[in-house]
Amino acid sequence: MMPKITVSQRYLDLIKHADPETEPTLQLYIQRLNSIIESIEKRNDTLIRVSQAIAKNQEKMILGDTSSPEPLTMQSVADELDLNVSTISRCVRGKFVRLQDRIVPMKDFFETGVSGNSAQGTDLGQSQIMEVLKQLIENEDKKKPLSDAKLTARLNEKGIEIKRRTVAKYRDLLGFETASARKRKAEFKS
Repeated sequence: MMPKITVSQRYLDLIKHADPETEPTLQLYIQRLNSIIESIEKRNDTLIRVSQAIAKNQEKMILGDTSSPEPLTMQSVADELDLNVSTISRCVRGKFVRLQDRIVPMKDFFETGVSGNSAQGTDLGQSQIMEVLKQLIENEDKKKPLSDAKLTARLNEKGIEIKRRTVAKYRDLLGFETASARKRKAEFKS
């Protein structure tokens, strides 16, 4: 991934031929360089490990079988790699992955928000929950639209445990108005 970084042999030779006064200063600089090199190597190792964890968990998205990520949180990767979640966040910030047909920010491989359970017992991510919510709203009786509380109850019946506030947030993100506004719009069209 990255070229091997080492201290130049020229500087190591300088220490061998340095006078006794400058040798401690040169030794200190070499120690600092070695510390920086070690930090860079550790950073690269972490990036490789995080990339491998993403690849293992997001194979369908990487291969182009789906455009949305599987449920995967930074916390779950942190737990898997025995790292702090803030380390994962810093590691993926500003990094991109080149796929066959596009370049994707590494953070896009992580699903945010709530996770519910599908009928098959697998976790659902935010995008999947939003898709179910979208279908509920699109298929509702336009004269009697479902309130956020009723949408929450329907999602809970489907095994997706979610709070009403989260439903309202997702509804807004999907571009749907409140139930009363949707009802007024339906009455106006009649």
